[in-house]
Amino acid sequence: MIVFERVKIKYACGVSRVDAQGRTVLRPDRRGFSLVELITVMGVVAALATMALPAYTGYLKSVRNGRCVADLRTIDKAVTAYTLDNGSPPPGNNLSIIGVASTQLDPWGRAFIYQNLAAAGAAPREDFLGNSLNTDYDLYSTGWDGVSGQGYNDPGSGNDIARHNNGIFIGLRNPDAP
Repeated sequence: MIVFERVKIKYACGVSRVDAQGRTVLRPDRRGFSLVELITVMGVVAALATMALPAYTGYLKSVRNGRCVADLRTIDKAVTAYTLDNGSPPPGNNLSIIGVASTQLDPWGRAFIYQNLAAAGAAPREDFLGNSLNTDYDLYSTGWDGVSGQGYNDPGSGNDIARHNNGIFIGLRNPDAP
């Protein structure tokens, strides 16, 4: 038969008690954190969250922009394949002809915009000098704000993610825009 002996543990602040089950019980004046300690910890956590939130939103914005660029490249390849097979880009402003579902949305939940520049009344998107960005078709997303304009410096155009120079570049239309 094994007999356990109750041991009192000695601390710098005094002796703690041992209860009937052999567990150490702290002195009544040493039971938890003080209000000042809790407020200090909450303040540190709040400061860290305040610093982390802008970095996280910036990260989300760059991830969504990257996903949008990848989706635009995929659609551009499908339009290029259609053009090689048929001799011209898909007619009108409808991408469903090439198999891009109308339910395919950009990362902000809006449809990608396609415009065949050979169609009657098509207004090409322009760079900062007023030159057309593309000669065959325009393909773009309105970006996070959902606003777009024809000209390079039109309000909202800077956040567009667009195809430029007939597909040589796909990215933010004006990366310096807010």
